[in-house]
Amino acid sequence: PIHHMLSIATVAMRADALLVILCQVPPGFTRQVEWPAEQLYYQVETLVFGSAVERAMYPERYILGCADPSQIINEKLYNYLKGFDCPILPMRYESAELAKISINMCLVATISAVNTLAEICENIGADWSEIVPALQLDKRIGKHSYLNPGLGISGGNLERDLNTVITMSKKNDTDAEIVTSWIKNSNYRKNWPHKVLYKNVLKENPDAIIGVLGLTYKENTHSIKNSPALLLIKKLEKCKVTAFDPAVNAKVAGENIISASKAMDVAKNADAVLIMTAWPEFKALSSR
Repeated sequence: PIHHMLSIATVAMRADALLVILCQVPPGFTRQVEWPAEQLYYQVETLVFGSAVERAMYPERYILGCADPSQIINEKLYNYLKGFDCPILPMRYESAELAKISINMCLVATISAVNTLAEICENIGADWSEIVPALQLDKRIGKHSYLNPGLGISGGNLERDLNTVITMSKKNDTDAEIVTSWIKNSNYRKNWPHKVLYKNVLKENPDAIIGVLGLTYKENTHSIKNSPALLLIKKLEKCKVTAFDPAVNAKVAGENIISASKAMDVAKNADAVLIMTAWPEFKALSSR
């Protein structure tokens, strides 16, 4: 699809036009594009579901792939990016293409560690929320680190990059076992809600009435791609499931799912209620 779109665009472009590729591409892609090198750039997109507009208006930095980063960036492009008042990082195409994957890999590493440690906290009587400030005050980790436990890696983009790294490692004869372990850890976390539910409810009552709060893969988005909630619901075939999500209709999880009009409705006559998405409004709910 990218090659096709480029072929359409380049035919319509003036010979002196700049071509800036924004979509994520595999390392090595941009340098193979047939367009004058001094007019060809790869700009790393930093889209985050749930805060896309905010990040577009107030970017943390611009990562700009160039044929030769020692050369001056095109004046018009540079002036446009400079208007956002953030660092501009020119680098060779291949480095920029790998930069987004690198960012995601570091995020996955943190998520995997946090999820493992948070579960240990539950088992030994510790409170992860008390530990977080200690980590944020460590300069090697920092106050902006992603330290919220969750249900694995979802949404699709991070998982795609994990598989990309594994593929590149195989081609280049490098060890990607740590990436494989992250995927394994993610799958474990996605299955964790069902494991706990089975132990506490389904083992004795396989036909239980279950309430599910949240269907999107994370808060502030409509995306249900690789959502842990949908994975859980698929395993509850014998149960009567009522679900609510402020962004999507419960029927996205299946025609047999009962759609609640508000959050508290999922608790009516329920044997158990699971909060599967960290929507802010769910924090205000009382267990009573």
